[in-house]
Amino acid sequence: MLRTLTATLLLAVCAAPLTAADSPSGQLTLNHCVVSLIEEAQLPARKPGALDTLLVEEGGAVQRGQVVARMDARESMVRRNIAQSEWLAAQKEAENDIDVRYSAAAADVAQAEYTAAVQANKRVPGTFAEAEVSRLRLAARRGFLGIDQAQHKFDVTKINGEVRQGYLDAAQLELDDCEIKSPIDGVVVRTFRHDGEWVNVGDPICQIIRLDRLRVTGFVSAHDYKQEEIIGKKVRVTILLENEKGQEPFEGTIGFVSPVVEPGGDYRVWADVENRKRQGYWVLRPGHVAEMAVDVPAVAKKAD
Repeated sequence: MLRTLTATLLLAVCAAPLTAADSPSGQLTLNHCVVSLIEEAQLPARKPGALDTLLVEEGGAVQRGQVVARMDARESMVRRNIAQSEWLAAQKEAENDIDVRYSAAAADVAQAEYTAAVQANKRVPGTFAEAEVSRLRLAARRGFLGIDQAQHKFDVTKINGEVRQGYLDAAQLELDDCEIKSPIDGVVVRTFRHDGEWVNVGDPICQIIRLDRLRVTGFVSAHDYKQEEIIGKKVRVTILLENEKGQEPFEGTIGFVSPVVEPGGDYRVWADVENRKRQGYWVLRPGHVAEMAVDVPAVAKKAD
């Protein structure tokens, strides 16, 4: 809604006759400038369910990261707790290398029995039958393969632990989505839902706008000023309202100069300015029409 209003005002500014006056001190005055938002956010529900609590009201100030609403989180909490228990069990399994150590010990014993039989036959041929020696050799071989098998199972168990970690992370994200947080510092200008109301993914919960810093947009004659003569210049913004006359101007810097020249021969520029409060309310508001004085060289070069 606010974006649409700003776009409409800018179109009106483009259609209106613009006047930009140079003062002897090198001040360029842009009339009919439009004040608009830099940041706004319409916060959506991230999961379907019942809205448990709306924690803000229209007109209330919020900070970045502040929880503005909570969804019913009971099912998500249960799923997170189950995933956490499964992850803890998987971690215990991943730390258990008893099978690996046992297989290594068993392989050592089997190898020792085979070696003893071979040595005995060297001392006294025929002490152990050839079939018995072959059996002991196979047992020793099986023991070493058992180490590899136990190590393989141990490695798979560790991977399963990582999988369970992923399940836990996913369950935690689902639980986190039950809390709707403001991405900006600002003011709540509209709420769309009430406590206990069912919402679907993407349904708007509330709208927040930033008012401590606003954008003022105007147009400069391409015939009179080059882009490089305007970008980065200091500005002073005055609201064009009878009850605001005589107020201290708002200061800022030209942060953008459009490379596109409009059909009327002007190009768009904007400056971000710091807002201030008076008696608890922001003085500069989106939708205001303002006058912007730009500090330019006293003798400006004309555009080619």
